[in-house]
Amino acid sequence: MTGKHVPTEDDKAANRTVGYGLVTNIINGGECGRSNDGKVNGRIGYFKRYAELFNVDPGPNLDCENKKSF
Repeated sequence: MTGKHVPTEDDKAANRTVGYGLVTNIINGGECGRSNDGKVNGRIGYFKRYAELFNVDPGPNLDCENKKSF
């Protein structure tokens, strides 16, 4: 999220790309790989709302639906 993360080869193979979805994967990795998960969608909504309030771009890759857990 700060632009300093450099994905490893394992990260690339697991589709763990930079963005809020990576944060979700680190904290709640068991939720990753699920399609249209309500808990994840709720957190993404809050994240987008706070990004809007702070006038910052929420960036890409907001979910971890297509990422393997750590």
